Amino acid sequence: MKKSLARRRYGWMSGWLALGFLWFSQPCLGQGAAEKAADDPPAETTTEEPAEDVPPPAPEDSPPPIETIPLAEITIESQNALEQIHKLGPGDEKPELLATIAKNLPANKESLAKIEIEIQSIISSGRIGRRTRRVEDEIAVVSNRLEDWQNQLVSETKDFQERLAKLKETRTLWENTRDAFAKEEGAATLNESIGAVLDATTKTTEALTLVRDEILNAQVEVSHEVKRLLVLREELTKINQHTAKQLFRPDSPVIWNVRRIVSEDGEYGRQISSAFHSDVSSIIEMTTTHPVNLTIQFLIFLATAIFLYKVRQRHQQTLTNDPRSKSAAKLLNHPIATGLVIALVLTPALVPDPPLAYYRYTVFVVLIPVVILLRTTLQEEFKRPAYFIVSLYVLLRISTHLPEFSFGQRIIELIIAVIGAAISFHQIRHLGSSPSAGQRMFTVGRNLFRISFIIFGAAAALNIFGMFGLSDRILATLVSMLTLALILIAGSNAIREFLRISMVVGPLRHLSAVKYHYVTIDRKISRGLNFTAGFFWLIAIFLAIGIYSATRDAVDIVLEAKWKIGALNLSLGSILAFIFAIWVSVMLSRAIRFVLNADILPRFHLPRGIPSSISMMLHYCIITLGLLFALAAAGVHLSQLSIIVGALGVGIGFGLQSLVNNFVSGLILIFERPIKVGDKIQFGTNFGEVRSIGIRASNVRSFDGAEIIVPNGNLISNEVINWTLSDQQRRMDIKVGVAYGSDPEKVIELFGGVLNQFDKVLTDPEPFITFDGFGESSLDFTVRFWTDNFQIGLQLKSAISIAINKALKEAGIEIPFPQRDLHLRSFSDAPARTLSGVANSMPDNDAST
Repeated sequence: MKKSLARRRYGWMSGWLALGFLWFSQPCLGQGAAEKAADDPPAETTTEEPAEDVPPPAPEDSPPPIETIPLAEITIESQNALEQIHKLGPGDEKPELLATIAKNLPANKESLAKIEIEIQSIISSGRIGRRTRRVEDEIAVVSNRLEDWQNQLVSETKDFQERLAKLKETRTLWENTRDAFAKEEGAATLNESIGAVLDATTKTTEALTLVRDEILNAQVEVSHEVKRLLVLREELTKINQHTAKQLFRPDSPVIWNVRRIVSEDGEYGRQISSAFHSDVSSIIEMTTTHPVNLTIQFLIFLATAIFLYKVRQRHQQTLTNDPRSKSAAKLLNHPIATGLVIALVLTPALVPDPPLAYYRYTVFVVLIPVVILLRTTLQEEFKRPAYFIVSLYVLLRISTHLPEFSFGQRIIELIIAVIGAAISFHQIRHLGSSPSAGQRMFTVGRNLFRISFIIFGAAAALNIFGMFGLSDRILATLVSMLTLALILIAGSNAIREFLRISMVVGPLRHLSAVKYHYVTIDRKISRGLNFTAGFFWLIAIFLAIGIYSATRDAVDIVLEAKWKIGALNLSLGSILAFIFAIWVSVMLSRAIRFVLNADILPRFHLPRGIPSSISMMLHYCIITLGLLFALAAAGVHLSQLSIIVGALGVGIGFGLQSLVNNFVSGLILIFERPIKVGDKIQFGTNFGEVRSIGIRASNVRSFDGAEIIVPNGNLISNEVINWTLSDQQRRMDIKVGVAYGSDPEKVIELFGGVLNQFDKVLTDPEPFITFDGFGESSLDFTVRFWTDNFQIGLQLKSAISIAINKALKEAGIEIPFPQRDLHLRSFSDAPARTLSGVANSMPDNDAST
């Protein structure tokens, strides 16, 4: 049996191989068919097939049909073609980019020539300090401009190439049309229309070609300057590397060798003027490059100042009395300072890649507003050192415009270092003896001043003993970072208080989310601002120290290191990207659902349960999209998802059945809605209100306050009583018994009158009062009524019961209590005497038997 199966299998394989061979060798078989027939005569057992049954050889590939325009449409299509050709043309004027480059490229060449001279001067002098940073700033300005031109030229070239390609296609189409209908009657008339189109394509092609060639020439010139720029950057990189090696070696005479230092100084005015003009030209260049961004920044300042001024006129007393905005009310006295700080702090987000000179002068401009705002927000223990730090920064900026390594620069920076060390030492002692020394802010401040004292002291010592390059770097870094910290503190406080004002008396106060969740929103805003300020301060420290690029490269190497697991390539970066994408999707889902549930969905007056279903489905969609983005960020291709899906299938089959069951049950609850958020349900011995329907389980709060976590599968598979599925109506029953001898009809009429006194009792369905029968001690009645509000059912039942009791008393109808009659018979003398003695001993002898 096995042999026969093997033969059959190999027979099928041989057949398929033979068919494949015949298919691919068909041309060869056709060429040698006659020779094969002559050499190999047919076998005796075979019969020759008829010639007509032989399939014909496959036809050769025919060329595609030539596309032409139908004869009847030539006139109309020629008009359309002329319009399209006119649109494809370059127009009467050349691209504005060519004029801009022709006007400004010589100035850029001159700037690069000056940079080359400056770099050679730095190399020849052997003293490398802040001049290299200024050169880096100038290179960055020229580089941004050249790269922008280069990108625009590439885009223009592609655009012109696409136009030329369309013109070529149009010309080919109309040439084919001319050749196809050349012998038709009336061809002369049609040839006029066709010729007009062909002439237009020729002229437009020539015009486009001329402009494209000019663009290519400009691109060559710009590329040449970019190459020069790359060479200058390489030289500057070598200078920085040399600086790093020479940083810990003496580069200046000791401070007491005054004559030698003074002899090396000269031309102060020329160098100061050169540095100032270089900074100004960088800022002017930035204003021409980013006018829209700077306009937006100015509008932010203007809008903030006007808003605070208007609020001060109308709501200052309200803000002062409101505990939520008591601290924010102080900003109203300084609207211009607040507007300046907020607008300038947003510079990194509004202005892309501004030059360092813009940052320097921005910081200088914002110092006065920062001091004004810090007076209103900082605690008393930190105000005086903040003023000193700002003063030290002003001195540092003055020293940067002096010739480098000059005596004046060294003296000013020595004064800065000594004053900074003295202030730090004083603050260490002052904060340690403060009554609030145990607070976190005081602890952090004291540690920061300890570090500052060490760095200021080291800078002073290095300056004195001739290592001014290292002293200048660490001193400038420390003072700049302390000043930046003050600016970020003032900026984050200004933005926080501005948002508080907007939420208390501004336009944000109308949002329901702000009305009912002000504390949560304020806490989230504060955390976000603090994190953002700390992150930017850390980046600035890395940039100032000069380790940002090295740190970034090292982090990139670690993140991009890959290891292979089967067909899946993983890296630390992909894993972190996956986690970050999931985290962002979860946070985004929370924020969107928060806004939806608080402000958007309640405005549509949707049926109960629909808003929660929309919110939950949106949550599922965002999480699903986040998961897909996370997989894409992690580098997982769709083809590799089969492995994950297979693993999930095995996991579901073995251990995740209940989890999947609960998830699917949650979807059923959302779409079918047998249970909605807010419903009053009863399951087993539990009774409560549905608070939320989650992915795996639902939250039910019982009426005694317990939070019950119920798996969604239990709510689908088990019996659940939903008291409020279709509406909030509920029937309440009150059982009442009256004494024998009472008139039942009068009692029923009395109960009906009591129910009519309550508006919450529904008339449809109307109340129903029944006489249930004769009890052991009373005539039993049941009062049944409906209410349209499930929440007040018990309160309404209690109120009606009290009213019924009052009405029965007023009508003289008693509510009996159970009584029993005791009959004694066949007593002997002894028990009779005993009972008689007990009766005589009781104070009240009126007991009846």
